[in-house]
Amino acid sequence: MLALWVRTVWGYVREVRQLPKLLDWFLGVVEPLLALGFAAALFYLGVRVVLGKASTEERNLIKDTAENWKIVVIILVPLFYRTVRIFLEEVREWAGMKRKPRHEIQADEETKPTASRN
Repeated sequence: MLALWVRTVWGYVREVRQLPKLLDWFLGVVEPLLALGFAAALFYLGVRVVLGKASTEERNLIKDTAENWKIVVIILVPLFYRTVRIFLEEVREWAGMKRKPRHEIQADEETKPTASRN
């Protein structure tokens, strides 16, 4: 009976240990989908405004958003911080601007031959 209880509790502990991996996966899937959905909604609204098919509610939404843009920024920056940071890291790596970790730089400096003066 005790062994069964210990196995059951240990099974729950193992599941809880995997929770951060599951949450990282979930965040990795949901954040880009949310960003794409938000961009698609903005594109759709923009097309409707440009073509002159926007309803009065949509026009009022755009007007209110333009007047209260700081609230939009306060909401969007934390929401998309990770997505934008990962994108910028990939752009830097592609452009060759990725820095080496500090310990690698120190190791390179230690192994560099020093120029001796004559």
